[in-house]
Amino acid sequence: MWLDSATKTPRRWQLYQCKHYDAKLGLSKAGIEIAKVLYYTHIGDYTPPESYYFVTHKGVTSPFQDLLDAPESLKNEMIVTWNSYSKAITSKETIALSAELKAHILNFDFSVFAAKQPHDLLAEHAQTKYHLTVFGAPLVNRPPPPPPPSTVAAIEAKYIGQLYRVIGNDIRTEVGSAEDFKHSPYHARMFERSRLTFYSAEGLKEVARDQMADQAYFDTLLTEFSDGLYYQYTEPNGTPIERLKATVSAAQSIQLGSHPLKPHVSSKDREGMCHQMANEERLDWCNP
Repeated sequence: MWLDSATKTPRRWQLYQCKHYDAKLGLSKAGIEIAKVLYYTHIGDYTPPESYYFVTHKGVTSPFQDLLDAPESLKNEMIVTWNSYSKAITSKETIALSAELKAHILNFDFSVFAAKQPHDLLAEHAQTKYHLTVFGAPLVNRPPPPPPPSTVAAIEAKYIGQLYRVIGNDIRTEVGSAEDFKHSPYHARMFERSRLTFYSAEGLKEVARDQMADQAYFDTLLTEFSDGLYYQYTEPNGTPIERLKATVSAAQSIQLGSHPLKPHVSSKDREGMCHQMANEERLDWCNP
């Protein structure tokens, strides 16, 4: 893994040597990899790594861990046992321990070698913004969605306008604000719930933007809903409120496949995605 850009010289790097063996990793196998680093840095094929991690699901043997914990002991052991690795460094020739190579080994910083358990590697990766993209995460890790503000915000203008027209059609009165239907508990509750679910989906957008480093994940999810619910919100028969209810209901069962955000989508998000579509003018309840 490079730590510097390609234009920087020397370019620092780290190496993660991942092994999948039936038993714990010991020096007999790890020593071959260490010998390769020592030889190829000696002949100048690449520079010494800043860190060299052995990653194995079974872990390392106690004797090898003891050597990793004592770099000078590991250095001496590599010199003493060099002949064990000399034929495995390259298939072209046996790499003898010349005086020059031995001097290089003696000057090499063996503290770069370490073992890293898989759970430690995952814990480190979890601190990056890429973790959700690669592994997903339990919904409990998602921050609570922001509650709707007491007054309609500018970002809500388009879907709120559609809700006013839907409700106005249903009560046969022109609606310009929530005051115009506060006398109808059914429509008032539907309006408040619509805002609640819209902001729940806004929270999902923040997960994509802030934790997954790319809002495009949310945009592609919105497209999944837009495509999957097409026949509900474009149904020419029925009233606007019937189309809205049919779309919201169908959103609860739409299949999201392997979309990266799938583990984080709640039932409120599904409903809110319908209002997100209205807000982006992907649908019009009153004009299918």
